[in-house]
Amino acid sequence: MRRQSRGLLLIEAILAAVVIAVGLVFVSRGLSSQLEALRTVEDYDTLMTLARSRLLTLEAERTAGRVTGHLNASEFDAPYQHYHWAITTQSLGADTLYREVILTVRRSDGPSSVVQLSEVWPTEWVPEEWL
Repeated sequence: MRRQSRGLLLIEAILAAVVIAVGLVFVSRGLSSQLEALRTVEDYDTLMTLARSRLLTLEAERTAGRVTGHLNASEFDAPYQHYHWAITTQSLGADTLYREVILTVRRSDGPSSVVQLSEVWPTEWVPEEWL
């Protein structure tokens, strides 16, 4: 009877090791997908922060009556040199007093990520180069 209990103990130990190994595989896959999701969220957060910052800077310049440049596309300074922005505008139909200003921020390296923000500005704030 002792030999049977030793054999069962060995089988139970092997089965427990197999169950633990399979469980660890699923846990590691789950952690991997969570890390990828976290990278995606961080990238989106960076894009949104850069877009808001650029749009607020442009708006502050227009509100103060200063226009430092009429660029409608450029890249950000280091450490965000891999992120580029571009501005387009579009008419709001028959209303010529206002235009929709659309800022697009794009990541040029790594996974392709894009964010667009838009605001309505008075037409006199919009440089001719943006039209």
